[in-house]
Parts: sequence; C-alpha cells; structure tokens
Amino acid sequence: MTNKEPAHSANNDLWADFSTLLNYTSCLRIGNWSQGIRWTLHYEKETEHGRWHQEAPLPLAYILSCPEYRPWVQTIPDSVLQKIKPYSENEFSLLYLCSRYASVYELFLSNPTLVWLLLRQAKAQHWDTSDIVQLSQQKRTHIAQVCGLPASPLAVKIVQRLKFKKFGISALEMIQQLFYTLDYRRLSHVQRIDELLIQLLVQFPRLQGSRLVSSYQPGLWPYRIFSKIADCQRLAEQLGNQDCFNLIGHCKNPLQLQELHDRLATRLNENSDKNPGLKAVDYAPPPLPGTATIIPITHSEDLRAEGRQMEHCVAAYHTDITKGYYYVYRITYPEPATLGLILNPGEKPCIDQLQGVRNQLLTKETYDYVKEWFLNVVDGDFDDK
Repeated sequence: MTNKEPAHSANNDLWADFSTLLNYTSCLRIGNWSQGIRWTLHYEKETEHGRWHQEAPLPLAYILSCPEYRPWVQTIPDSVLQKIKPYSENEFSLLYLCSRYASVYELFLSNPTLVWLLLRQAKAQHWDTSDIVQLSQQKRTHIAQVCGLPASPLAVKIVQRLKFKKFGISALEMIQQLFYTLDYRRLSHVQRIDELLIQLLVQFPRLQGSRLVSSYQPGLWPYRIFSKIADCQRLAEQLGNQDCFNLIGHCKNPLQLQELHDRLATRLNENSDKNPGLKAVDYAPPPLPGTATIIPITHSEDLRAEGRQMEHCVAAYHTDITKGYYYVYRITYPEPATLGLILNPGEKPCIDQLQGVRNQLLTKETYDYVKEWFLNVVDGDFDDK
C-alpha cells in the first residue's frame, strides 16, 4: 500500500455490459483493489473516466449481490467491506481513496465516519486528492477541526462511536446537533451512539448525562420509548412533581422506565379524585363523530374512569385535551381499548396510539376495525376547515 497510484492491471476487473439494456454500445469497467479502484464508462465512441468524487453507475450493493462480480469483490479487504455499507452515498469515493492511499485506508479502518466527514468537506471545498491525503496524515483532532467539529480527543472518540444505518444529509444534521445543540461531553461513557439516541436527546435534552442514557444499549430500546418518556413526564406533572426528569433519568433501562410509568399511572388513577390538576370539566366537542362502540370521552370524570378501568395513563392527557391538542375515545368492540388522537390546528386529526388494558397489544381485528372507522370518517364525513 503506497500513496502513489500503482500501474494498472486488468486482472479481476469488473466489467458490466449495458448495450442490450440501452440499445447502444455501453460498457462499464471498474478497476480492482490492487490497481486502485476507479470506474470507466465506454459508450458509443466516447469514454468517461470517473473522478475520485464520482459514484459508479452500479451501486455496490447490487455488485455484491451478483455472483459474476465475486472475483472483483474478493480483491477488496473484508475489513473495508464490513465498514463501508452505511456510507452508500459515497462508497466508490471511499473505495477510490482507500485503495490508493495508505493513510486514508488506515484512518478509515479505525474511524470510518471521520473519513466520511473529511470526504464531504473535500467535495464541498473542491479539494484535490493530495489535499485529502495530506490531511489524513495529520492528527485526528486537526482533522475533526477541519470538518467543523471540536478539536478534542473526546470529539474524535464520539465520531468513532457513531453507528448510523446510513450516513447522508440527515446523518450530517444529527452530527451537527450532537456537537452544537447538545453537550457531546456528557456522552463520554456511551459506547455506541445511533440515530435513536440522538433523536431522544434532541427531544429530551434534560436526559443528557443521565443513567438512562449512559446505559443505552442499541436494539434493546423500542422506538415507543419516546412516548413512554413523554407519558412519564405528563404523569409526574399531573401528580405535582415538576422535576420528572430526575425520576426518568435514574432508570437504568426501558424495563425500569416502564415500571416507573406504571407506578405513576397507578398513583394518578388511585388519587385522581383528589388531584387538583384533574378538575371536573367538560371537554370540547369531539373532532370526529363516534359510534355506538367508538365513544368520545367528553368529560374529565369519564377520562379518570377510563384510566382506572383500563389501568393505564390516559388521565395524564387531561391538560392536552383541555388545550385542544388531544382527544380520547373509548373502544368497546371488538375488545376494550383506548384511542388517542393528536390534534393540530388546521389539520385533520391523526392517530397517536391505540392501547388495550395495561397498554397491552390488541388483536388485528381491533386495529382494522378502528382504522376502517377512522379512514371513513376522516376521508368522508370529516369536514376539514
């Protein structure tokens, strides 16, 4: 591996003929790893040489799925193939640089996202490959600084721990939020940082540095954790505890969060008659007409009764209902359930949640039944003004 382009060799090159598909002579050639990956497109009497920042006409995922391209794929180190998948928008740019320049290759193996950030900066600033190679040989804190990140060892470690499904524009926005909206230093003990965690912290920044975040384990956190935290917040506030994030942050995992949620819901339901936050009031008329089995809850006492009967936290939505942000319906068929609708001014209502007793999952029959009613009412009788 050197920092100079080696002599070209045709061994194990990838060839793809598009002539039949396009009805004119067209052929793609991609050089193999040992000669430096670069693509060339031959069509009619023209030849187009792909530059370092241009992606090949064939996606790498497609190439990997074709047995006939296996000899070309086998020239690429497994360590590179294992790391490159999330960077599909820049995969051939990365392959070009890693196959030709040792310093880029070594940096990619240890911190692929830092190389991806450097690559995006290079494209934006119209750098030559010599600029990229020179920077890849610098201290990583300097590379981070060039990429617009804090020039600190911790920032480099945080970048190394980013594990997104796909690195593109949305990922770049999340990284910027992580370093400039949130306090990235409070993630020093988190070993794996993904989209879910960053979205959670953006929505609930007070959880930064909490035990719940420090013990984060990807794959074990359901996406419903957002609504669970929001429910705990509502429940605690209804019970007069304004420092609810202290309770939430002390949970070690989603199971403990669920247990906290259930305890708060039980307390609220048991003491709802004494709770000053649940004053007896009539709610505004329902946004959608109900039926004999899909019944709008139009009074706070009925909301309390629904929470006690169904053993969940629906009473915590009292304030949102009085402010016109939310509405609740009692479902009696095909099985007991509670439906929550989100209300936004000028927009049609949308379903937020449909829960059974103790928030248990419902049958498909119930989901289909409520969905059919909702679509018929919204698309038919509902007058959206």
